[in-house]
Amino acid sequence: LQPRGHAVMFLALDEPLGEQQRQEILAIPDIYTAKVVKL
Repeated sequence: LQPRGHAVMFLALDEPLGEQQRQEILAIPDIYTAKVVKL
């Protein structure tokens, strides 16, 4: 690990994330991937 290196973020949602919302997240600068995981 290094300062200003890659970071990981997790979101816990009450409702499923739609494809349009996932695309909006991917449109944010410096966001490279967005995956939906159902546990």
